[in-house]
Parts: sequence; C-alpha cells; structure tokens
Amino acid sequence: MDSLSNFPMPEMSITACEIKQVLKLTLESKQFKQFLSEWEKNLDYLSLLHSDFIERVKEKENWTTEEFIHKLLSNRESIPNSTSVPFLLKQSQIHKDQTFYVSCLAMSVGMLKSDDSVLKKYDNTKFSSSNLENTQQSNMFSCRIPGKTKDTIYGDEKSKHVLVLFKGCAFIVYILSSKGETLNFSEIYAQIKAITNYDGKIIPSVCKFTSLKRNKWNEIRENLSLKNRESLKFMENSIATIIVEDEDCPSEYHEAINHVKFGDKLGDALHGNMRYYDQIVNIIVYKNCVAGLLLEHTVVDGYLMYVICQSLYYLGETCGEKTLIKKSFDEIKFNFNPIFFNLEDIEFEGNLCVRNNIEYFDFFGYEGIFTILKEQRLYEVWINFGLQLAIKRTFGTLKFLLVTPTHVRHFKKGRTNPTYTITEKSVKFLEELNSNQSSNEVINTFVKAVKEH
Repeated sequence: MDSLSNFPMPEMSITACEIKQVLKLTLESKQFKQFLSEWEKNLDYLSLLHSDFIERVKEKENWTTEEFIHKLLSNRESIPNSTSVPFLLKQSQIHKDQTFYVSCLAMSVGMLKSDDSVLKKYDNTKFSSSNLENTQQSNMFSCRIPGKTKDTIYGDEKSKHVLVLFKGCAFIVYILSSKGETLNFSEIYAQIKAITNYDGKIIPSVCKFTSLKRNKWNEIRENLSLKNRESLKFMENSIATIIVEDEDCPSEYHEAINHVKFGDKLGDALHGNMRYYDQIVNIIVYKNCVAGLLLEHTVVDGYLMYVICQSLYYLGETCGEKTLIKKSFDEIKFNFNPIFFNLEDIEFEGNLCVRNNIEYFDFFGYEGIFTILKEQRLYEVWINFGLQLAIKRTFGTLKFLLVTPTHVRHFKKGRTNPTYTITEKSVKFLEELNSNQSSNEVINTFVKAVKEH
C-alpha cells in the first residue's frame, strides 16, 4: 500500500477567503466592515502568525486532525453536553430475547476488535476503497481519561473484555481469548446470562461521575484512584461498554434518542444514569430488543460513526450462534460479581443525571437513504435548503448556521474543503422564494445555489 501524503499546508489567501465568506454571512454589515478594516491593519501580524503555524505543523502527517482532537480534549464541558452523539439502530428483525441480543452485540464487538477488515465489509460509502489513515479506527475501542486542563485518549491493545452495566453495577465480560480471537457465542452468552440473573448487592460504579464537567470528574478520579486503582483499570481498559436496560425503548423517536444519550431521567446519586461517557463506544440494549449507540465524537467522526452503526446492526443480526473458535471455560476465570468501588470518601451532588433534551425534526426519506454517501455529500441539497427555509421563517435569521466541516479524516494526495451550510446564493434563493419574484428567476438562483454547495 502506498504511503499517505502529509496533509497539505493551508495557504494564507485561501484561509482569508474562507474566513471572510463565513463572517460576511454571520456578522451584521457594520460589524463585517469593521472586521475588514481590522484585518487590513493587522495583515502583517496575521501573516507572521500563519508562517509560525506552518513551521509548527509542516512535518506532521495529519496535523489538522491533531488540532481538531486537541481542541475537543481541552473542552471542559461535560461529555453528554458536548461531544456525545446518540444513534438508534433499526428494530431487530430476528431477536426477541434481550440476553441473546446483548450476547450477539458483544460478540460483534469482539469481531470488530479482533479483525480490522470486518469493519470495512460494512462500509458502503464512496470512501470504502480510499486509502485512509487509521487514527480513528485505532482509537475506536478506547477511553477518554479526564485531566485538569486536557483529557487523554487511552486504549489497551491487549484488552480482552467489555463492560456490561446492569442495575447500576459494572461487570466484566470477556469477548476475546488470550490470543486475541473472538470467543465463541456460547461462552459470551453464559457470562451475559449470569449477569442478567445477578440478584446480589448493588455496588455503584463510577459511571455517574463521567457525566460531570471534565475538571470536576478529574478531581474526583484522582481521589478515587488512591483506593480503587485496580477497579478503575478494569473500567478504562475495556473495549466498549454495553448497557442492559430493564425497560423497553420509548416508542417516540425523540424520547428514544434522548434516552439513549442521557439514560433514565430519574437517575440518582446511587445508580447515576448508567452511561459510561468516557468510553468511546456505548451500546444500549432495551428489553424489547431495540439497540442504541452512544459514540464519543472526539476521536470518531460522523463517517466512522455510520460505519460502526451499520456493522454492529448487521453483525448483531447474523452472528447468532456461530462458533469461531473452540475454547474451554477453564482458560479464563470468569467473575460474575460487580466491579467493586470504595466511594466512602467521595463527596458529590445528590443528583448527577445531566439531561438537556435534544429537539429533532423528521423528514421523509427512502430505504437505504445513506446510499447518498456513494454519490455526493452527506446532506442532500433539498434537506439543506428546506431546513434553512424552515429556520428562516421560524426565527427570522440564519446567522447561527455556520460551517459544516467535511474533513475529519485524511485522504491520500488530497485535501478536503468545508461545506458551507449557508452561502450568499442560498440566502438569495430563500429571499426570492419568499418574495414575488418570477419562477424563472427563482429557478436560476436555485441552480446557482446548488452548484455553490
């Protein structure tokens, strides 16, 4: 395979054009003129800053993703209120038993972890044959460790287990053998079954703290690590987290997607909301065999999120009772007791359930709508313009719609450009659409706006 080219260096003139294009659409006319004046006055200094930046990143293969991740990891806001992205998978067509379905999804994670090529089989986008760097895929099964001013991404390549959260407790479930191969279905199922039958003492985990702001969680974690080092290690070394809910998934989509992200709104200081936000991949499985995914956006972009969802759904539907290898239960010492944490000296608020509801809109699509990715950008123009029109009529402005970056990964010998959610021509199109302009003029403006997107 050819080596990847370093990500191209930005040119000052192109950067200036992009900045001006965005600010012209988002600032008031007077503010924009003031910005242009200040820009010209400080052009020499800005050019010096640009040169210093080029010098700093010129030898880095993928500097743009490094900058992106650095900024996200430095964000001190809580993960559920910033970088956590929820997904709802299609209703399972074959599963009626929750424990069986959880086992299938756990086995699917093992297959993805043990063989990099499995994920690519479920990539039906236009990027599937591209030569891409694997920074994101290598960090997919990792954990975000809180820091005082900046978090770190940690992944244990030798890890063999996932976490299973059930009734407020965290359990260890082994999905890989000592050789890194996926365990057979019966062994994984036996562990999950033992956990769902657990009726012992409830031992709270640290999951509830991961919904706090990052500096606060870091402070608590430092105190915890004094008496809970081994328990924290089990949590942070895990490949993924699977949450077994003891209720059905809400029937309304907006309620379901909010539940996937935030858990039970009645979450308390003891049980929290049963989401391990530090984990990059959380899989939530409801009693009625509906599954959701909660993915941490810091190291996984929208493209890879889609492929993860696609692969887990189809693997979960098809893996069933396949036996990949023959193993003996004697090889691994399974422990069906919850991970123990000593929380006696930890002070925290009475209610840690962070819940800011997300509002959604629905649009009619068609089966396999993500095949759009094979032909063009993620968002069809008709969705983009339709949403702009609705927001314009509702709020009277579009100035909070900024830029949608299409880059988060590294293409061979190429750069990616931002997609502007609003452009001068799309704004003009909406103005004409709301006026008494002739249909010919509106159509001409529409065509120009489409080309600009």
